[in-house]
Amino acid sequence: MRWFTAVCVLAGLVGLAACNKGSSVPTPNFTPTPSASPSATPSPYMGPRIGAYNVAPTTTTVTTYPLLSTGFTNPTQLITGSATGLGPGTAGIAFDQSGNIYVGVGNTTTTILVFNASATQNTPPMRTMQLPILALGIATDALGNFYTANFMNGAIYRFRVSGSGIVSPTQTFTPYLDTPSGFRVAFPHALNTGGNALFCGCAVSSNGTVSTAGVSEYTFSSSGTAQLEDSFYDTELTRAPQAIAVDTVAKVVYLGETVNGAPAIFAYAYPRGGSVKPQRTITGNNTGIQSINGLAVGPDEELYVADAGSHQIEVFAPNANGNAVANRVISDPNMQFSPVGNSIAIH
Repeated sequence: MRWFTAVCVLAGLVGLAACNKGSSVPTPNFTPTPSASPSATPSPYMGPRIGAYNVAPTTTTVTTYPLLSTGFTNPTQLITGSATGLGPGTAGIAFDQSGNIYVGVGNTTTTILVFNASATQNTPPMRTMQLPILALGIATDALGNFYTANFMNGAIYRFRVSGSGIVSPTQTFTPYLDTPSGFRVAFPHALNTGGNALFCGCAVSSNGTVSTAGVSEYTFSSSGTAQLEDSFYDTELTRAPQAIAVDTVAKVVYLGETVNGAPAIFAYAYPRGGSVKPQRTITGNNTGIQSINGLAVGPDEELYVADAGSHQIEVFAPNANGNAVANRVISDPNMQFSPVGNSIAIH
């Protein structure tokens, strides 16, 4: 019931960002079930991999797969069991630079479970971090930080990945989005990092209805101060973004949304600013996408789509457009992606 409540609360959050308005760029305010275990567990694959946070009705798991997998793929890591501490949550999954796995659990406040890069089966986390908030999304940078949003008010928090026990943020700030009426406080429904920049899929709402949606990019000064680097909106976006990913090579931001009941992925060039239209839109029956529960971009610029509706990850070419067929599909019944937060991540 608490998990159901948390998901329902999220649906109502689109109206929170309309409470504060601004006409200029602000200065940030800092203040299923697993298969039977083999008799001897092989060492997990530690090459390029994609990780998934799976929330099924009876169990929560973390699975990883070789990044270039295709077709039905047994997970190389399946973290599950009472010792893991895994359960439902609203943050999702991320990797640090060493390949350690970060997973957020909890529906009132969030605990980050940190698993060793090679953890598998019923392995306890090597440490935990108790956050002061219920976290929405999680993304790491190359400087030893992770970012998340406050589920209740949309403020963005930055923490050190090395934390343990009860932790405090090193920084908090309120995200803004450019809109037809100027810059306004926005709610970050999806976030991810590109390089050391933070990208937020944001929406501004009024009375529970999205009035403007788009992307804001934040960079950080040498002293750690957040700076609004870029912000743009698309007047045809009528719902809050469900997922976001960044191709830092081609300078493309992907937003996942639902349009007229159909999943769609919009590709925008950045930096832009102001009102924009997508360069490409991936949508249609040929894509095989039933739902968008997470997005990630690989080192070869392929786009990975977490699809809980079909228990698989669709992988699209960097230039995919329209009713495109996926380059390949990675499937596994364990894939029951979380409906909230970052459900996949790449290392």
